[in-house]
Amino acid sequence: MSHADHTQTIIYVIFLLVLITFVTVGSWMESKHLPWGHETGFIILFGMLISYVTSRISEEAEHDFTFPFDTEIFFDLALPCILFAAGFNMRRKQFFANFINIAKFGIFGSLFTFVIFSVLTWLLFEYCDMSVWNPKT
Repeated sequence: MSHADHTQTIIYVIFLLVLITFVTVGSWMESKHLPWGHETGFIILFGMLISYVTSRISEEAEHDFTFPFDTEIFFDLALPCILFAAGFNMRRKQFFANFINIAKFGIFGSLFTFVIFSVLTWLLFEYCDMSVWNPKT
């Protein structure tokens, strides 16, 4: 394993530990009904602390700890954790009380998006020079 792979693995582990900390502390704060704050405030403050520590380590080690945003990692690792935490902390009574509105927005939003993309695709193929895609004509 090269040094770059080792560093990337350490960054992934730290990233997952931070996400686990967010979910754990957020769930604990939600269960205790703390009057002095919300779990979102903790997440913001903890994120600021992690960013500050990372910037200080980067300056001292003369490294650049910037990490390129990889969509595969986000969709495979981070998004499931975020969705799980959101679903776990959801208030079921409010969800089912607003289910009709949620369904309407989901159905009509999907139909609206489908119509817009269909029209834009039709306009693209109708008014663009097709010889680029079909050189035989």
